[in-house]
Amino acid sequence: MSLPVIRGEGDWLMTVTHHHSGMLVLCWAIAGWVAIIPFAIANGALRQAVLAPRLGMRTAQPLSGILLMLAIAGVAYPSDRHLPLISPAC
Repeated sequence: MSLPVIRGEGDWLMTVTHHHSGMLVLCWAIAGWVAIIPFAIANGALRQAVLAPRLGMRTAQPLSGILLMLAIAGVAYPSDRHLPLISPAC
């Protein structure tokens, strides 16, 4: 059973499925943020120890940001299957 949440134009209907409780969502969200922390720390250490001395801080800083962005996407993408809160009902 689904509950309508947001009605869009046409046949687009956003729903929340009944089997995902708020507590489960909160737990997965916290786990996702906690999983990112070691990547962020390792990314900073890599930048300071390897990238900055070899490439200079001007290049190391944006490269480090890109690497962290990829790490966050690597954590977020698989966890997305555990948080199907809002989905099209087409």
